[in-house]
Amino acid sequence: MGWTHSYYIGCNIGISVGLIVILMIIVLSTFYSSNEGQRFVNEIIIGIDPPKLEDEKTKNAHSIIGCGDCKLSRNGWIGLLFCLLGIMTLSITAILIFQGCILANARVIPDGDCPEFEMDCFIFNGTSSSSPINQSASFHCFPKNKTQFPSNLQDATGWCYGWIFRFQSTKSVLDQLGVCSGLIGLFTGILAIIVYLGRCIKTLILCPSLIICCVAACVLLPVFKWSFAPLSYSVLSLGIILGAFGVILYCISPEPEEQEENKQTNATNENQSDIFPEPVSKASPLVTNITSQDTQILSLRSSKVSPK
Repeated sequence: MGWTHSYYIGCNIGISVGLIVILMIIVLSTFYSSNEGQRFVNEIIIGIDPPKLEDEKTKNAHSIIGCGDCKLSRNGWIGLLFCLLGIMTLSITAILIFQGCILANARVIPDGDCPEFEMDCFIFNGTSSSSPINQSASFHCFPKNKTQFPSNLQDATGWCYGWIFRFQSTKSVLDQLGVCSGLIGLFTGILAIIVYLGRCIKTLILCPSLIICCVAACVLLPVFKWSFAPLSYSVLSLGIILGAFGVILYCISPEPEEQEENKQTNATNENQSDIFPEPVSKASPLVTNITSQDTQILSLRSSKVSPK
């Protein structure tokens, strides 16, 4: 007995969510374990250093932003969002490899070409149907063949699933890694643009537009049967997090006047530390020895030179 549509969907979603949870635990434990862990997530996984909105010398170094029990400093919010971006980046990579090399899925149309691997295909009658006409496979699609849709169905679409790990080679795995690198590079470039803009009106145009587009795509994909793959929603979720990062970065970034004031304060503190160095708490051993020797010589001279 072959796999049904529900089995394929459950396995696809279950494994994808499991990968995300495992990677979330690994990234969070790495990020909050030490400074080396934070640098690893920022520099190796994401590839961009988070912007520093405050330091220990500024007057807002310990300013708290938030409400209730979720208050964080400015750098704390940036670190949390970068941690989420690292989780989504690794999750997309893992899901891409899983769906590209283990359990593949593809959308097909009537009289179209079959996918490049052998798959079980399920037919949906129109865009309003949320389930296939049969839970069992409507037809089996073989490479270089045409799809086999019933002639009495109007506006039908198909979605195919298949276990393809036995067909994989070194080249196909490397090709999938190349797709992962390209997609991650795209989002890293968007993140670099957002960090570069910072507190700029262009950020308020770019980031909300990115959020709206990704949310709209999440709604339209299942309605029009364009995609049921968790990878699609993972990519859109990363876009939503990028947009939210830009909006939060704009909101918590200090005003230009405040940044200039902080710079002047830091420069003043550094100049004062140069002009008024810290006093030496303890005398040098060399000075102590010389002083004791001089005292002994003076006492001998005073004993020899005595009045008669």
